[in-house]
Amino acid sequence: MSIAPDDLNTLYTQGLSLFEHKAPEEVKTPNKSDVQEDYYKGFRSAVVLAWMACNAVLVVVVLKSGGLGRLSVRKPEDEEKREAWVVEVYLKVVLWSVVSSSFVISLID
Repeated sequence: MSIAPDDLNTLYTQGLSLFEHKAPEEVKTPNKSDVQEDYYKGFRSAVVLAWMACNAVLVVVVLKSGGLGRLSVRKPEDEEKREAWVVEVYLKVVLWSVVSSSFVISLID
């Protein structure tokens, strides 16, 4: 099926005329349930971001207390004491993070 060049030009100019006029803007008024849903979405996002920040702080503390020291070139004088101290600090960090998060959750409920 072949189309005459005049028909193509006509179709092209009709298509261009559609782009000359702006489409009317849709005015959407949010209803109460949409506003409430958006609020919940924002709150959930804030909670997830706070949780991620707390996890990042916990990782930094744990690595600073025990993990990054293993990458140092210098060897400590008493390796057994150092390892015991690292384990103790690590367990304290984990314990207190669990205690504090449980306390915050108990305040919320």
